[in-house]
Amino acid sequence: MSVSIKKQIGSTLIVIGTEIGAGILALPILTAQLGLFMSMIVMVLSYFLMVYTSLIIADINLRMPDGASFSRMARQYLGAPGEIISWIIFMLLMYSLGVAYISAASSSFKHILPDINQNIIACFFVTFFGFFVMKGIGMVDQLNRILSFILIITLAWISFIFMPYIDINHYFDSNLSLKIFALSCPVILTSFTSHLTIPSMRLYLNSDPKVIRRVLIIGSTVPLILYIGIILAILGSIPLYGPVSFMDSIFSKKDILMVNIADILTLLEDRMNTKLVTVTVNTFSSLAIMTSYLGVSMSLYHYLIDGLKLNRIKKNSLRLLLGALLTFAIPLFIVIFYPNLFLRALAFVGSCVVILLIILPTLMTYQLDKQKTDYYYSISKIKSLRILAILAAICIIIAEQSMAWL
Repeated sequence: MSVSIKKQIGSTLIVIGTEIGAGILALPILTAQLGLFMSMIVMVLSYFLMVYTSLIIADINLRMPDGASFSRMARQYLGAPGEIISWIIFMLLMYSLGVAYISAASSSFKHILPDINQNIIACFFVTFFGFFVMKGIGMVDQLNRILSFILIITLAWISFIFMPYIDINHYFDSNLSLKIFALSCPVILTSFTSHLTIPSMRLYLNSDPKVIRRVLIIGSTVPLILYIGIILAILGSIPLYGPVSFMDSIFSKKDILMVNIADILTLLEDRMNTKLVTVTVNTFSSLAIMTSYLGVSMSLYHYLIDGLKLNRIKKNSLRLLLGALLTFAIPLFIVIFYPNLFLRALAFVGSCVVILLIILPTLMTYQLDKQKTDYYYSISKIKSLRILAILAAICIIIAEQSMAWL
């Protein structure tokens, strides 16, 4: 059965929306000290690595029954130890992302609506978007199309209106250190995480390998282009040193891990001092958080339904209640008690992403080799790429763990 263009566009936008989340607002914060040249190298390498591993995961998932989760894939090809590791890492990953996006949402909307309590904002945000997630991927697709379209237009507009403020000399500033590099690599890698949507999206696309490949590649290439655009715009407009700069307004006042969305929004407003920039950046930050939270929470919800066998519960209201509590309540409570966990949560996600989305899928391909099974994508069977992926993953884990003593 052929897949309609409408579904293909919708699925591509889900991938784009999931990747272009609140993390895009973390990129200028990190790349300001990393430097433009090093940032571009890390970003392009992260893009290729994550596109490669997303195709591997799609290849493996296409061999599984409809709706098969990461834990079922791991059990099939890595046995019980692989399933247990997959379960633990997946839950840590998804809840960390949920915490990061809810924290970013409450910080961003609090910046826009200062008179409203931040916890109330967080609760409303989770309730509103949780409703669409529980209605199914069709509803998520429809809402996400609207949000993603506005998001892309807004991001392009930001790049345009920032042009008068850009000073090329700012691109040569950096404050590179091992700590900044160790923090930046995992967060940049996480900015290309669309893998989590594959089990849900595959069913939506009738398990068509060619369509899935097209959706994943286009869905990751668009964010790469937009990331480069936003980094060029913000780093060119805001100096690293001096009055109203990254070092003066953000890094001199707090630990980089405690920086939240409101900090970068305030800096941009102080630097540009125009109503147009303020409204545009606030709109963009809100949309970025919304689209990413939709994709992440949808993936977690479907994972729990499959992994905990909630679909076997006959009483519909009880099934929905359990799914909602497990998907939305846990990260919400964490944010209520610890509100400024945005960058810290994103940094923690890095190791989870590396293990779950790079190392485990790559190991699964070796099991597929033993079965002498034909791959849907020829890139999945190139052993040299697997070795490079695992080496890159090990380097990223070492870099992230080094944060403890840097």
